[in-house]
Amino acid sequence: MNIHFWGVRGSIASPGSSTTKYGGNTMCISISLDNENTLVLDAGTGLYRLGQQARNDSHTYYFLLSHVHWDHINGFPMFRPHMNSDVSIQILSEMNPEWTELFLSQLDGVHFPITHEEMCASVQANLDVKGTLGRFGLDVSWIKLNHRGPCFGYRIATDSADLIYITDHEIDALQNVNTSFEELASFCSGADILIHDAQYTDDEMPSRVGWGHSSISRVCDLAAEAGVGRLLLCHHDPLRSDDALDRIALDAKSYLEASGAECRCDVAFEGMELPL
Repeated sequence: MNIHFWGVRGSIASPGSSTTKYGGNTMCISISLDNENTLVLDAGTGLYRLGQQARNDSHTYYFLLSHVHWDHINGFPMFRPHMNSDVSIQILSEMNPEWTELFLSQLDGVHFPITHEEMCASVQANLDVKGTLGRFGLDVSWIKLNHRGPCFGYRIATDSADLIYITDHEIDALQNVNTSFEELASFCSGADILIHDAQYTDDEMPSRVGWGHSSISRVCDLAAEAGVGRLLLCHHDPLRSDDALDRIALDAKSYLEASGAECRCDVAFEGMELPL
């Protein structure tokens, strides 16, 4: 299995000369299950690039969404495979069954030229996440996050490694509180890879309390407490330049080293690939 990052930004896509290194597309990560099946974590604008590189043969895409805010779903209308009759789209919405309708409603003939009924691919809302992905050797569990509206983080376990995907989460939230720091650390405990929202710096965080995102230092604290093997910072602020993210990468590594954590830390970028 291979993890590929297609989009790593938060809030809104931010193309331009200052974001070419890390990329400007919003969240989308794919995990290749085999030659005919792909798991897709969120469907931000990065999904467009995944669709452009997709083969024109039979394939099944399993969409596992963190939530349905625009920046996490608005790549789907331009996802080329949905116009292929050999493609199956499975929307894994057990966490919140209403998400399927909200996800597909983007294709309404008004905001997008075609309706979801006109898609050529077959579409199914599959509520049984564990059963569906279990046949690929994946054990999926989830936790509700601190963000306005239903939002979930996922632990995806294989026989050899565990991946945590958490985006749009405010670690020290004062409102929309669903999960404590201790509960989340337990959920992430011992994971090989933690992909986590790290949208704000410590200087920015006081003016963004309640916005539903985390500071970089508190994400590092979580990784250290949970004893994860590798931390990947993601959901970068749309105004964050490549130079700023370079500095964040250095600062986060220094912070973890100073805390004594044995955790590798990197800033996620578009095109990044990892084995699972």
